Amino acid sequence: MIETKTTRYLRTDLPIARRRAKWLSSRLEGHWVTPVICLVRSDREPYQDGLVWVVSASGLRAWLEARRDHPVDPVFVLSAL
Repeated sequence: MIETKTTRYLRTDLPIARRRAKWLSSRLEGHWVTPVICLVRSDREPYQDGLVWVVSASGLRAWLEARRDHPVDPVFVLSAL
C-alpha cells in the first residue's frame, strides 16, 4: 500500500498508512501488505518509521525490486477488490 506525499509526512500519517495496509490485507485474505509512504520530492534513502517504510519516488522502483516478498497474483487481487 503506497501513500504519496509531496515533500514530507506528518506523524499522524503513519497510523493512517498502517490502517490502510491492514484493511487491504483483510481484503486479500490475510496476505501481508507493507505500508509505504512515498515522498515525491526527496532523494533520501529508504528507511522505516515504525512499521511504515518511507521511500523517495526516485528510489521506489529499486526498493520494490529489492524486496523478497512474494507478490500476490494480480488476477486474485482484481477479484478480491
